[in-house]
Amino acid sequence: MGEELVPKDTLQQWDPCAQNIIASLTAPRVAVDSKGSAVADYRPLTDASSVSSQSTDRDLLGLCRDHEWTERPIPAHRRPEARVRAVPAPDGWIRLKLLECNVMESRQPIFLQLALHDETSGAQLTQVVQFELNTPHHMQLLASSRGTAPHLHDTLAFFPLSLAQQPGVILVVRVDKVLDKSSSSDRAQYAAASAAKLGLYRQSWGYAIVPFGQVTSGPSELQVRSIMMRKSQVPLPQLIAASSPTSTGDGASPASPKASPCVIRFESAIVDNEQSLPLLSVHDRLARPTSTGATPVQGLAHHFAPALGSVQPLCSSTISHSLFIRPQQLVQKKGKGRNMTCCVEVCNQAMEPVASIVGRPHESAWKSKAYTNVAYHEKSPVMDDEIQCRLLPTSEPLVLRFTFYHVSCKDKQPGQLTLGGYAHLPLLNAANKFIDNGEYTLHVHVGDPRESGHPSPDGAHSSGSTESSKDSFTVAIHIESSLVVQDPHLDAFVAAPLEQADPLVVLNARLEELTKFNVLVLDRVFAKLGPVGPAGSARIVAHDAAMRALLHVYRVLTDDAVRRGVPVPSLVHRYVATMLTSADAHAGVTKAWCTILETSALAPASPSTAQWSELGLGVAASVFDSIIKSMSIAAKSSTCAEPIDVAAIRRLVSLISPLVHKKASSGLNMAKDLNVSLAYFIRDLVPLIPIDVILGLARLHSSPIDVKSNSTLIALKFDFLSILAGSEHAIPLDDIVTDVVAFMQHQSGDIRLLACSLMRDILAVRRASVPPPIMLHFADLALALLPTLTRPTSTSETLLLRTVAITALHCLEKLSSLPWTTGWLESKFEPLGWMQRLAIIVNDFQKFLEDYFKTGSTALMRNKRSSTGPILMNPMPVAETASQASKVDDRSIASEVELGNQVLLRALDVWDVLVKLFGESHTDAHLQFLLQVTWVPISDEGVMQVLGRVIKLIDKDPVLVLNTYTNELITAILRKASSAIPVVRTAAGQVLFAMFRSCHRLQQSAATPALRRAFATFRIHVTVAIAQFQDGGLENIAKCWDDIALRCEHCNDQAFRDTMRASSVLLSEVIRNQIKLETIPDLESRLDCYREIANRYHNTPDMRLCTLETMAGLYREQGNYVESGLVELHAAALIAEYLVSQTPRYVGPKGAKDFAACNPNVAEEALQPSVKSDGIFSSDAFSEDGLLVFLNKAVESFTKASFFEMVNEVNKLVIPVLEARRDWQGLSNVHQALATTFSTLVAKPNRMIATYYRVRFLGSAWEENNGVEFIYREKGVCVLPEFVCKLKASFASLGSRFEVLQDSGKIDESRLDATRAYVQVTHVEPYFGDAAVYPSGPPASVYDQHNRLASFLYMVPFTVGGRAHGDIASQYLRQVICHTERPFPYITKRLRVGRREETVLNPLQVSTQALNARCSRLKQLLHAVPVDAKSLQMVLSGSLRPQVNSGPAEIARVFLSPTPAPGQNSPVCAYSPADLEELRVAFRTFLRLSEVGVTMNRQLISHDQVGYQEDLENGFHELSEQLQPLLQATSARQKLALNSDIDAPTKSVVEFLGSQGDIASFLLS
Repeated sequence: MGEELVPKDTLQQWDPCAQNIIASLTAPRVAVDSKGSAVADYRPLTDASSVSSQSTDRDLLGLCRDHEWTERPIPAHRRPEARVRAVPAPDGWIRLKLLECNVMESRQPIFLQLALHDETSGAQLTQVVQFELNTPHHMQLLASSRGTAPHLHDTLAFFPLSLAQQPGVILVVRVDKVLDKSSSSDRAQYAAASAAKLGLYRQSWGYAIVPFGQVTSGPSELQVRSIMMRKSQVPLPQLIAASSPTSTGDGASPASPKASPCVIRFESAIVDNEQSLPLLSVHDRLARPTSTGATPVQGLAHHFAPALGSVQPLCSSTISHSLFIRPQQLVQKKGKGRNMTCCVEVCNQAMEPVASIVGRPHESAWKSKAYTNVAYHEKSPVMDDEIQCRLLPTSEPLVLRFTFYHVSCKDKQPGQLTLGGYAHLPLLNAANKFIDNGEYTLHVHVGDPRESGHPSPDGAHSSGSTESSKDSFTVAIHIESSLVVQDPHLDAFVAAPLEQADPLVVLNARLEELTKFNVLVLDRVFAKLGPVGPAGSARIVAHDAAMRALLHVYRVLTDDAVRRGVPVPSLVHRYVATMLTSADAHAGVTKAWCTILETSALAPASPSTAQWSELGLGVAASVFDSIIKSMSIAAKSSTCAEPIDVAAIRRLVSLISPLVHKKASSGLNMAKDLNVSLAYFIRDLVPLIPIDVILGLARLHSSPIDVKSNSTLIALKFDFLSILAGSEHAIPLDDIVTDVVAFMQHQSGDIRLLACSLMRDILAVRRASVPPPIMLHFADLALALLPTLTRPTSTSETLLLRTVAITALHCLEKLSSLPWTTGWLESKFEPLGWMQRLAIIVNDFQKFLEDYFKTGSTALMRNKRSSTGPILMNPMPVAETASQASKVDDRSIASEVELGNQVLLRALDVWDVLVKLFGESHTDAHLQFLLQVTWVPISDEGVMQVLGRVIKLIDKDPVLVLNTYTNELITAILRKASSAIPVVRTAAGQVLFAMFRSCHRLQQSAATPALRRAFATFRIHVTVAIAQFQDGGLENIAKCWDDIALRCEHCNDQAFRDTMRASSVLLSEVIRNQIKLETIPDLESRLDCYREIANRYHNTPDMRLCTLETMAGLYREQGNYVESGLVELHAAALIAEYLVSQTPRYVGPKGAKDFAACNPNVAEEALQPSVKSDGIFSSDAFSEDGLLVFLNKAVESFTKASFFEMVNEVNKLVIPVLEARRDWQGLSNVHQALATTFSTLVAKPNRMIATYYRVRFLGSAWEENNGVEFIYREKGVCVLPEFVCKLKASFASLGSRFEVLQDSGKIDESRLDATRAYVQVTHVEPYFGDAAVYPSGPPASVYDQHNRLASFLYMVPFTVGGRAHGDIASQYLRQVICHTERPFPYITKRLRVGRREETVLNPLQVSTQALNARCSRLKQLLHAVPVDAKSLQMVLSGSLRPQVNSGPAEIARVFLSPTPAPGQNSPVCAYSPADLEELRVAFRTFLRLSEVGVTMNRQLISHDQVGYQEDLENGFHELSEQLQPLLQATSARQKLALNSDIDAPTKSVVEFLGSQGDIASFLLS
């Protein structure tokens, strides 16, 4: 180690136990060299991370080595990342440097203390680091009382980095000040002299809490902006726990403290280099404080492991011998002191203080006493101080003396101390050992502590033994020592000479002590297992005891690592790898363990869990590693006394192997662990013993398991064989290959997967060392299995397919390069057979990646493909593909893409070899294989290789491509053209250019009509594919098309150049339209854009039909079935136009004109004669079958929308076609559907079909829509709040800029915010007042009211004074009629308002209109059959007995009374006689209808409503009497009608006729 651990002059002062510990620490260690050829290889198989993706010699099998679906059970401690070094690396530190300390409310010296605590419990996790950053003036004041001896690191603190990675760790910053009797630090009476005298005594003031994880994850500067004041006597851990977010918040929690502003800044940095830390040498750590150079470590906050529930291991970097004293509380029952402090001293046997206390910043390095903080005016203060002492290597008994003083802080005599008592705590017990860590409660004695003698070892009392009548003091002691063993059993084992030490006493030692001193204990145990001591049976007994102690220690260390979740390597693995030095222990360990195992190995039943642990099988891996380590050291040593005993090794394997087989049925996990450990043990023996012995050991374990064994044992066998085969040393593969071949024929897919995985592992690990005959044998097996695995139905079958595919491709790649395998390739399969297997391999990885990229080649291929082409593989069903998502959720997509890319490149290389071998025939199979390949995410190099081959096939046979693979080719190429990578787009553009050029040549030279339209046909397919492209990247497709157009401009063929230039216009427009659609936020605007696009495609029927089909799908998704049905009706009309042009005497609909009965808007589908003759109708939908498909879809949509009348009209178009076809079944279905529809109409004639709203867009944010009005059609009942929510959801992309205005009046746009997007929303009603359109008034049926509807009405109330509402005499009404450009319903949900009509109604007209509306309602109710009695009574009550407003009587008094109405200055007589007469007529009609209604209600009421009927009749009579004098200005005939003498006979007639039938129709006619 470069220096003495302990100076010779102090070594003899330590006891034997400590001397043995020091000897263990200074012993040389031996680490296994993992690169040496003479020792076992500890590395697992090469993982995928070791293979660079940029390497020119990429290992295909290496890329998939560590995927979840192929990973072997590699123990964690054997992985590369778990490799240990001879000297443990430091954990790293976080350095905090104090930059500024400014407490706003303090003008006196400030002191800081930093420590880490647990957030939940408040327990302290590290020692305290003290800071002091005061001004020079304050330093002068303090120097007079405490002296000055500055330390170097008074502004630096180092905390363990490992604690920052644990949750719930917080940094607590404590702020102390000089003792002051005032709670405020700014009082004017504060004097410098008092501060100087009291500078030695501090007072706790406040604290701050910072999450420690924030130090590493946040910025490099840590700031504290406020501190919480400490006013109550609550221990700091309780305050911290109460401040924790996980605190329960019960009544016992302290009140929230007051916060005070401050600025405390630290600079944080992670320190990895131990040389930059203020560490002392090992000599200085253990030397006396008075020796030269022995300076205490300042700023290092080593963490206390027991506080975290763990124990620090003993290693060279953690040597310490310190005592931490934490006074807790002084309880005074007789004492009278109030400002109490505790003076702590470490005394020798003569009770003289020893200078072993570490001084604080700017104090002496070593002090003989230290004072705790003073709690002002507290009789029983709570203390939170920590005092660090250096324990001395001395044989003298040490005593802690605690002296208690009252500190006077009066202005006249500050700093005067008054003795209040003292207490003693001996540090050594009766056995002359250091006392245990923990809390101690001590008696407080009265008197002079200097006169007291040395207390006896039993002078310390435990908690609970204190008498209630005396004062007591509680203190916590924590000894952090690497040289003190506090367990008596462990001390006895360590202190005794090696020959006399009994290892069995270790079994009774405390676990934390055993873990702490594991290195020392294991050194002595392994020494006992060597050839020491007596020979013969005595040695066997000694080895047995030592082995049991070894197993116990290994179990304790393993359990501790599992309990704490310690990452590998654990203490056991670290010891074996770097500290085990015995070269002679392997024989003793092997034989002693065999002796322990013999009793259980021969038992018929498997050991229980307790027995399994007792036998050491749970730590078998550690024991095996220990044997290998000892054997490896012995192999390199020339003085080893114990040779390798092969017979003992064979005996050990023969004992453990049956235990694995028996335990597999009752404890599979334990059996797996032991099986893996045994496999690695045999594998590690390869360089140490002969290879035939290795093979014999392998057969001994694996041969009892054959194809008839259960699946659990077979899985264990393959785990064992895969580890053994993974050795990088030469192991014959004959036995392993034989097992693989045998199990490949197993019926279980899981077993076959295990065999195939082992086959792949052998190829991956052995690489070029696999003999060609074995590789040829593997290739035969894999290629024979491939066609049987193309439709996996389970996870194991899917993984089996991938494993077989990757193995077959690897073998083909290696074998195709050998010249002697040409005959085998020719005779193995026909060309289609080879293409089939390569397509299966590529498609397997394609399907596996579809779950990431949300695409599917089979789903995107259009059904234009011919069925004559060869089927290379059975495509996987979509449902099965989707079910595999769980297998790839936790896999890295980057590595999977790289694997798929490498599979493709290898498959193309093999494909090239086969093409050269068989010639360039079978173009169909070659092209289909390449199109399948394009769906695999591949690199740029792979794209260029695949598409280059596609261009060659296009030039070779363009007719085959055009007739069979047009849509598949276009779909695949567009996906590549949408790539953001320029080289990929260029390669895709070259394919499209080659196809256009080939089609143009066919069009010029072909004889058949179909080929003469080849170019136009391919152009339409490309156009439709772009219009339907949904995968994004349209901007990149536009760039690709620009490259094609530029390439065409340099073409020498003038005709081809002109044709492509004309086609570029159409294709560019299609691409721009698709890009525009992606930028539109709301669905209605997007559908409007679709409609505009469809209108521009009037001369391109294929594109118009494609656009209409897309619109119908969008409407169906949103549930807008009326619009989807109309779009489908438009598509059917377009198809009918085509059919009529082809067959003038067509029996079906004669074009779009025959659809007028359904909807007048369909007429826009009429085609121009030039389009009918020259247009391209390439879609299969342009047929009678397509017509029926769209008509049936329309029927389905209208049925779902309750548009039953439209269903009848559409079926009128379907029935003639079915009759001409003699499709009786279809006719039967149509008529049955019509019968159901008519029955529904009879049962429910009234439906709420739609609701309409007017929406006006305001603001420059709407661009071209600014100021434009639309009428929105919403299905069913849609109230205003619901419609507003829909608008907000549609324009959610505008965020807070979007605002809805619900004011129906005129908007002053000058007052609107120019940056916001406004919409004005108004509910509108259908308007039927146009006599030209509705000569008979409003339509009677609900359907007619919502069909062919183009006018809408809404009212805006206002008064002359500016208010919206007023009384009857001042209420005006603005009536607004909006006319849309087309009638509803239409293929869009909204239509633009073309023109508006506004009419202002004066108060008289408003009242007349209201009265006429009431009359219309009464008339409707009286004509209903049967009469709705409840609604009739509600209308009559509101008219004859109004409760809310004045009703008709008030209207008559306001407008018809010759005298001023109440509240009016003059009579309202400024209206024309015609308007007044119109009001009178309305009143007469109202009275007549009311009288009929009252009379009819008498016939409808029950006996309990007689009183209600009489009230209605009285109301009618009162209203008639009030109106009679106001309606006198009438003709004689009218007066006669209102005469009261005529009323009685009329009533009798009405009552008579009312009982006979419908009196309303008779009287109102």
